[in-house]
Amino acid sequence: MLRRVSEGSAAWARRWIPDPFVIAILLTALTFAAALLVGDAPAGALVDVWGGKQGIWKPALMEFTLQMILVLVTGHALASTRPVRRLIDALARRPTSSRGAVALTAFVACAAGLLNWGLGLIVGALLARQVGASCRARGVRIHYPLVVAAGYAGMMVWHGGLSGSAPLKVTQAADVAAVVGDPAVLARVGALVAERAPGFADGSIPLGLTLLGRANLVACALALVVVPLLFAFMAPPADAPPEALQEIDPTLARLALEDATGPLEAATPPTTPPTTPAGRLEASRLVPALLVGLGVGHLGLRVARDGALHVLQRLDLDTLNLAFLLVGLALHGSARAYARAVGEAIAGSAGIVLQFPLYFGIMALMGASGLVVTIAEGMVALSRGAEWAYPALTFLSAGVVNFFVPSGGGQWAIQGPIVLRGAAELGVDPGQAVMALAYGDQWTNLAQPFWALPLLGICGVRAGDIMGYTLLVMVLSLPVFLGPLLLL
Repeated sequence: MLRRVSEGSAAWARRWIPDPFVIAILLTALTFAAALLVGDAPAGALVDVWGGKQGIWKPALMEFTLQMILVLVTGHALASTRPVRRLIDALARRPTSSRGAVALTAFVACAAGLLNWGLGLIVGALLARQVGASCRARGVRIHYPLVVAAGYAGMMVWHGGLSGSAPLKVTQAADVAAVVGDPAVLARVGALVAERAPGFADGSIPLGLTLLGRANLVACALALVVVPLLFAFMAPPADAPPEALQEIDPTLARLALEDATGPLEAATPPTTPPTTPAGRLEASRLVPALLVGLGVGHLGLRVARDGALHVLQRLDLDTLNLAFLLVGLALHGSARAYARAVGEAIAGSAGIVLQFPLYFGIMALMGASGLVVTIAEGMVALSRGAEWAYPALTFLSAGVVNFFVPSGGGQWAIQGPIVLRGAAELGVDPGQAVMALAYGDQWTNLAQPFWALPLLGICGVRAGDIMGYTLLVMVLSLPVFLGPLLLL
């Protein structure tokens, strides 16, 4: 039953879902039209906001764009290290059926996504490609587009993991104050947090109330089980007719196997040892060790000064990017190897560079016209007398906003102030409100192909080839996030 529904959904998606850049342009036009209808700002003012420093070129969001590029690039560079690639290649040889290939890919993508969204996205893509190539070489018949769709599953859990933008953006009081703006609201948020986490009355929201809270731990555990099972149940059986199974392109499969085995096998012809001082420096293990040592020293001083628990509770994107930079550099072993890996990873960030400004413009239009405020005020009004419903309404509204602002950090920048104001006014746990936004954002990623751009390029498929499957998984996984959010 689920397989038949998924095939119908996939056929619809292949026909109707265009390239993500086209979607971004259409969403810009739709948001502009909605801003004219709902808001009171004239068209000229909206155009001015969209194209200026408050819109597509907003300096603070340009800084955030670089942070997001670094998350993706450092995650990609780490995924391309020899130990990780050996692991991916070993995993790719294990599936003996289409269902096993899909389940394994989804589980690994989710597990890696909880560590780092960039790592999860790239590991999921590389594993999907290697699974397709390995299964073709071994004569195991699989549904390759479904395997690729499973490789995108990490984006459904990332905001509850260690690189979650919204939870990491509220661990510092200064960041919360910058988002909230109103000192009275900040004081109220601090009081609500202090009731649940004594010692955090300054307005910051520790990870113990968000990422390390019981509800999020349960939600992540459920997702690691339920999401792979949902994808697996969509897989056609081995005796399905040929039209029900779609193998990886033979050329891509050959390149994938060469990419996996070539640099790792002992039979690979050795490179010529460097003969110049510059070449020896580029290949030296000592040079990257200098930077790694400096970075480890910085992190060690922070832990010695503030304590490991304090550093963990206030983990932010900059610290996370530094950690992944150091680990990737150490595993690559030379500055030349790491620079090459980063150069390859940069291509995957093209979608961020091209489309982020458009989504910043959408954010500006929604803010200038009052669209987001209208949504948020409606949530607060609906929650009066039924405060328990506020997290669910925040979740659903965040899922809708994610179509227009497909960035967890970008969405937090525009919707976060409203969410925290509503929580302060209704007396709702601020940590719960933050995670409601985080879950809503990640939940509809499976219907928003923006972040699939690197995966599509690596795996050689179109957005329409996978979105039918991811859409269905998104719908069926709703209880995985809403249940723990409301009950724990």
